[in-house]
Amino acid sequence: RVPAEEVRAAIRRATLDALACPVLLGASYRNIGVQMLLDAVVDYLPSPADRPAPTALLPGGKSLVVQPDGAAKVVAFAFKVTVDAQRGPLVFVRVYSGTLSARTTLLNTTRGVRERATRVVQMYGDALEEVGEIACGHIGVVLGLKATRTGDTLVHSQHTAKPQLHGIQVPAPVFFCSVEADSPADERPLADALKALTLEDPSLHVTVDGETGQTLVQGMGELHLDVVRDRLVSDMRVRASFGKMRVALRESPARDARALHELMRPLAGRPAHVTVELEVTVRARDVAADTEGNFVDTAHVTVTGDVADDGVRDIAAALADGVRAALGRGVLLGFPVTQAHVRVLRAHYLGPELSTPAAYRACAAAATHQALRDSRPVLLEPLARAAVRTPAGALGAVLADLSGVRRARVLGME
Repeated sequence: RVPAEEVRAAIRRATLDALACPVLLGASYRNIGVQMLLDAVVDYLPSPADRPAPTALLPGGKSLVVQPDGAAKVVAFAFKVTVDAQRGPLVFVRVYSGTLSARTTLLNTTRGVRERATRVVQMYGDALEEVGEIACGHIGVVLGLKATRTGDTLVHSQHTAKPQLHGIQVPAPVFFCSVEADSPADERPLADALKALTLEDPSLHVTVDGETGQTLVQGMGELHLDVVRDRLVSDMRVRASFGKMRVALRESPARDARALHELMRPLAGRPAHVTVELEVTVRARDVAADTEGNFVDTAHVTVTGDVADDGVRDIAAALADGVRAALGRGVLLGFPVTQAHVRVLRAHYLGPELSTPAAYRACAAAATHQALRDSRPVLLEPLARAAVRTPAGALGAVLADLSGVRRARVLGME
């Protein structure tokens, strides 16, 4: 007969080496198996001492190993944010180094803002228990943080290194729908509710269409947006109407194109006259890109006319803003553009009265759209890589459904 201690030790070793995963049965609604699950967390899952210390990035590009030292300056990671109607944002943190105490001034190195931890508590369901501090390796809840989001790094305000832990990578949303308040009186509650939801869920995006003025809610799937709609209507009691669910497509150039655009019309009641020439190419894989997969190059623009060096930098910044605004809405169906490399070649300057930053932004946006129309853009659909396991007798039906109905491409079978 094998002692229970040896069995637990063997399961723990296999779990730590990623060779096995313990599975427990239970029902939280009936309070069955909850205690066994908590005991299993203690028995089988690794403690901070069993795992390698995390690596943080420093402002200069170097890396720093955050050692689990309780006497060091505090370094914590915000892994969850919820919004309480009375208490405000509740930020769940794990302390990797140091000790996080109440009334401590913290620096959010992810966003570059200072915050004050007014209270530090432990959560027990819906109940809060006031604690003086969160020790190294522990998790807790911090109140009073206004700007912190899920995935941010919090350090002591006097931490000289200002490390930033690796955040949570959130994929781009693939579904969206419009949402509209039922009456003008419901607009403010809807805006507040959407703000609270985006604070809690980093994969939820809320944008406003620049042309239609519609509020668009974007998420990871139909079920995700259904849950958001149910929370808004049932939990937050917001009176709003939702539009039809749509797939978040992308537009991409299929060939290189160049455009020369001259803007000569009033802007905001003032005359404007600028000329911008740029080219749009399909972005190469070795070229750096933003979150949408685009690269905007205005660093080498040639500005003709009598303009100072500071003026050239301001013009380059305005051109970049105009190009990015145009890439946010494509020329086919208005979806964002991806995999585009936009290089601004030349811009003409005719004086501070006619060649304003607003004029350059508008001209750059128009030139970008003109080049995109000439680049034969194509629509891109979201793709997901999946593995399907099926009995041999159902293989034919599954392949027919994948390749016929769902337009999937089967890469191989084993």
